Amino acid sequence: MRTGAALKGFAAGAIAASRQPEHPQVACGWWVSFLHWVADNAVWLGKLVAFGEVVIGVALILGLFTGIFAFGGLVLNFSYVFSGMPAGSGWTASCCRGSAPPGSRRSCPRDAWAV
Repeated sequence: MRTGAALKGFAAGAIAASRQPEHPQVACGWWVSFLHWVADNAVWLGKLVAFGEVVIGVALILGLFTGIFAFGGLVLNFSYVFSGMPAGSGWTASCCRGSAPPGSRRSCPRDAWAV
């Protein structure tokens, strides 16, 4: 989290997915431009995303400002969707293709882990 390497890798993977010739995972050009900005500012944005996820989760569990924080969670979710990340459980989201059990990387293609 100190270097922003995870967020920079996520953005780089989404940018690379936008260059696929047939059916790119990231189809919106304006979102690809935004991802370039995210990659350039990954150090402080990584901290902001981690903090935001924790605050949104705790607030929703406690029932504080539910509508506001649910909207914040929805914005975070759509940022992952726009970046080509499939919806689903945590291990299906981290393994973009294939169906590996939690903790297993065997059935995922090598490039799915480049992020």
